[in-house]
Amino acid sequence: MINVPVTDDPADFPTRDPLTGAQHPARQENSDSARNEAPPQRIGHYLISHKLGEGGMGVVYAARDDRLARVVALKTMARLGSDDTARQRFWREARAAASVNHPNICQIYEFGEDTGKLFIG
Repeated sequence: MINVPVTDDPADFPTRDPLTGAQHPARQENSDSARNEAPPQRIGHYLISHKLGEGGMGVVYAARDDRLARVVALKTMARLGSDDTARQRFWREARAAASVNHPNICQIYEFGEDTGKLFIG
């Protein structure tokens, strides 16, 4: 069983991954500040803990769902702007991922927008 903190303070989130024991990249000291800029405090009703990873399309954050008191991953688009093609591609990705039911693939709980930023939770 994985122990997950029940807190609203991101500083109380674990500094190490409960499965691997590795230190979270956003919590490592001497990190490149330009690449590891501070994550937003909230996206919608999710309290952001730290950045899990970043790729060509977006950024993935560890977060806590305030409504259902569970830890989730949130994927956001890095540079979406007003690009309708990118928005449609992100929407298709969310729908495709939501249609998959497999124990090794994360479940999609929500697709939304907060302050102009699309996210998949």
